Amino acid sequence: MSKARFHAVIDPNKPVSLARQVHDVLREHIEGELIGHGEQLPSMRQLSEEMSVSMAVVRQAINDLTADGYLRVDARRGVFVSKPDFKVHDIALLLPMVCSHYVTRLMKGVHDGLSGTHYRLVIEAAEANFDEQMNILSRLDRAFVSGVIIVPPPFKRYAEAIQTLRERGLPCVQSLITVDESNSAPAVVTDEFEMGRQAIALLTDAGHRQIGVLDNNTDARTSGELRLGMGSALAEIGRKLSDVPVVEGNAATLDGENPFEDGIRTAEVILERYPELTALVAVTPNRAAGALLAARRRGIRVPEDLSIVGMGGDMEGLGLMDQGITMLDRPTEAIGRRSVFLLQQLIEGDQPTYRSVQLQPVLRERGSIGAPRGSV
Repeated sequence: MSKARFHAVIDPNKPVSLARQVHDVLREHIEGELIGHGEQLPSMRQLSEEMSVSMAVVRQAINDLTADGYLRVDARRGVFVSKPDFKVHDIALLLPMVCSHYVTRLMKGVHDGLSGTHYRLVIEAAEANFDEQMNILSRLDRAFVSGVIIVPPPFKRYAEAIQTLRERGLPCVQSLITVDESNSAPAVVTDEFEMGRQAIALLTDAGHRQIGVLDNNTDARTSGELRLGMGSALAEIGRKLSDVPVVEGNAATLDGENPFEDGIRTAEVILERYPELTALVAVTPNRAAGALLAARRRGIRVPEDLSIVGMGGDMEGLGLMDQGITMLDRPTEAIGRRSVFLLQQLIEGDQPTYRSVQLQPVLRERGSIGAPRGSV
């Protein structure tokens, strides 16, 4: 009989059933070879005591694992680990950096998507450097991983590096960002057009006409769709995006230690050049935070003197909880889960249900939008 111990924390408050939690604990022990092929499991009574659940819960988990091929039941002798007829796949999650709020949420979604599957996650992260991220990408092949989920750099010049994965026969899914229209790697992203449209519409609906944009110097497909969405909303009031003051920051410079500095710099520039502005749109959470900090330095009140709306995340993770900023948030956890599902289809040779999945942005109202100053 196996000597493995199962003092796992089974949480009745989780949205996952108790039987599923027990199932996952046992499966992880089997896949991690903590219980070897042919070994006998402890009795159901012992398992129920070790995991503080009822025997009925343990019985359901064992039945499910038997149906999945992990266990076999001998009516006289007990429950044994079956000879595995499955392959455990390692998949890589390739990130530009790890010290970011959106990365934490994406990783949670990916982990949730992998729960209960034959897949293990290998996290590869660059040190806030896109070129380093592509160097890591160039070293990945099927000898190490079965597939890759990548948050790609938001620049078209990196499209070829991603395309080489397909040429090497390594399934790949782009997550959060689509680099290039010609790139054949499937993607799970936010509807960037709708996010840009809603961000501008929030301000124009509040009466703002003097609007500035804190943009990035990116040329990825998703960046272009975001700008088209902003232009669509401006067209509703007879304006074009080219008519609006825009200051670009350098998205190629990632600073994990001072993430708001470039946002502060670009906001300082636009507020100095265009003092008539009553509202700012920021294309990233860090730029939105930079706009708020720059406004404070100048004694500009938000939203009384200046309205701010951001895109791409939520301010809750940025440590500025004394004053929130209204955001169009990406459903990042859901993107992580859908990325896993799409990659599994590619690895297992199935035709993907969709080549590109677009999820809708989520409005997080934080009270940073008001009427234009001077309006009655």
